[in-house]
Amino acid sequence: MGSHRAHVWYSGRVQGVGFRWRTHEIILPSGLTGFVRNLPDGQVELVLDGSQDEIRAMLDRLELDLESFIHGRRIEWTEAKPRHSSFVIRR
Repeated sequence: MGSHRAHVWYSGRVQGVGFRWRTHEIILPSGLTGFVRNLPDGQVELVLDGSQDEIRAMLDRLELDLESFIHGRRIEWTEAKPRHSSFVIRR
């Protein structure tokens, strides 16, 4: 089975509160790859590559940790091709 990609957009009070930094702290040890960044419209964009089960587990953990800031989430699943080489915060 191939690698999956979750492309996630979070809305709410997700900018200016350390959301990207906390996301990086949570995701980095998992070995998943991708990026997190602020968008001009006030959302945060998160892209994660890896196994679907691992991605779901990390999203659950992230959303539990940051639930007070998240008011909405949209997610799209695709095959990760090519896969990112690390997990980074993009500006």
